[in-house]
Amino acid sequence: MAKRQRRKHPPEFKVKVALATLDGKKTLAELANAFNVDRSLISAWRTAFLKEVSARMGSAEKPPMVGKPSLAQDERAELAGGQVLGFTADNKIPVRPRYLTVLIDELPFRLSDGYFGEEGRAYCVDLARTALDSEQRPHAEAELMRCYQAVALDEPLSDKACLAFAKGWISYAFAEHAAEGRQMEAALKHRNRAYALLNEASDLASPRIVEEVRAKARKERESEQLKSARKECEVKFAEYLLQQRPPNGWRSHQQAATRCYKKLDEMRATYEPLHGQLWTDDSETFIKLQLIKQRGLLYNAFRGRAPKGSAEAKRSN
Repeated sequence: MAKRQRRKHPPEFKVKVALATLDGKKTLAELANAFNVDRSLISAWRTAFLKEVSARMGSAEKPPMVGKPSLAQDERAELAGGQVLGFTADNKIPVRPRYLTVLIDELPFRLSDGYFGEEGRAYCVDLARTALDSEQRPHAEAELMRCYQAVALDEPLSDKACLAFAKGWISYAFAEHAAEGRQMEAALKHRNRAYALLNEASDLASPRIVEEVRAKARKERESEQLKSARKECEVKFAEYLLQQRPPNGWRSHQQAATRCYKKLDEMRATYEPLHGQLWTDDSETFIKLQLIKQRGLLYNAFRGRAPKGSAEAKRSN
């Protein structure tokens, strides 16, 4: 029997996949399907990408090695992070607007992970940006501290931890502002300080709080992934229900459910091992309940209308 050859992925592909994990638009499962790779590989590439780029950002201001041509400070900063996941410095991949942007744009997610949702994160970003004005800085710092103090935890965060988080947000705002003005040295300095403050805040929090925050973050991610899986499965089944609709329409909800529930069983069997139980009802009961409501994706397909978000609906538009 021929030995199965292991797939080899080029460095460019690894970086592309790693970057796709940072924008928050797709779940890990969706990215795995989109790029046709295992989720464990995606996680490993993301970790390697952030680790390597972070290390090279930190060493971007070091003096050039003996025997290497001297580079101007801006050029050294632009080439930092070149050797990432197999890339060499000869690639001359610019840090800004790619790698440095990724490192800075990831900060709000790292600072808010487990503490705030999307709205809270956006509020902290706006607050941090007001700190660019020296007169507004004390107010922004105090308000950011209050945001962390108000987080519902069994054991509240200490004032020192809240202060470190607040200063981390303000350093993020300065890093973002400097990068937009292409002030590379200043951007790297503020970015490194923000990460140092993030680490300090994590150290100041008790192990129990850290575990509680991580557990809360995991639960939120799993909940979002489950919602996404439900929606995707429902859209696909609605398309199938529309395709199976008789020329003169379904005679009853029972007829549609009886004829199509096995297909929904098959679809659920592909999603539930990854995301858990999609619905508590069995497939036939779920279909009938959705049709009785006389609204939603399945009811539209039952009536002969292409479900919103389906391929058929996109073609119609």
